[in-house]
Amino acid sequence: MSDSGSAYTKACKEWRAAAVEAAALSKLISTTGAALREHPIGLVVAAPGEPTPLPRPRARESSRLDPAEWPSAVQIADVAARYRAAYDAMWETWQAVPQEDRIASQDPQKVVNDFRSPGR
Repeated sequence: MSDSGSAYTKACKEWRAAAVEAAALSKLISTTGAALREHPIGLVVAAPGEPTPLPRPRARESSRLDPAEWPSAVQIADVAARYRAAYDAMWETWQAVPQEDRIASQDPQKVVNDFRSPGR
């Protein structure tokens, strides 16, 4: 594999790591939103650091949600920036892979689609 092919493989791995981090953050934000919808009064009167019960459908995942674990706007922006940088790097390194080497690699859109598929 050429140096550009190796760089592309590395960029794909870095994008997948960023995508996993973004997906975990998205799940936490979704869970937090559900807790806010289901228990708005409990969240307002709960003491700082006191876990809040989660809505029934998510109770299997965890019975409490600690507001101290909620991501800040800065944390969300950082994860989004890392994701975008990794995504852009994946496409940029793909452009540097010689046409004859591309046959052995998935193009970036296929990498993204495979990640999003339920069987990943």
